[in-house]
Amino acid sequence: MTPHTPAAGLPADAPRSAVDEIAALFEGEGGAEYLGEPVTQAQHMLQAAGRAHHADAVRLRRWDEAAKEPDADVPGFEHYRSLLVNLVASAS
Repeated sequence: MTPHTPAAGLPADAPRSAVDEIAALFEGEGGAEYLGEPVTQAQHMLQAAGRAHHADAVRLRRWDEAAKEPDADVPGFEHYRSLLVNLVASAS
């Protein structure tokens, strides 16, 4: 593994963040085979990261689909205009 290099502007003895740890793994071990599989450590880490929230995404999609009401009477834009104006004004 490569020596710890803290993010720009931080003292040399600054603790490593999770991002620093992941970056070090990619840099130091990323090209190595993953337990004999035909993928590198980096590819495996990316695959795992991509799947980390898969179940949550599927659950959200099912919830969203179940909430659709094709015949719902939805108000037009004017109904929401003042809400949108207030939201934009409060964000400024």
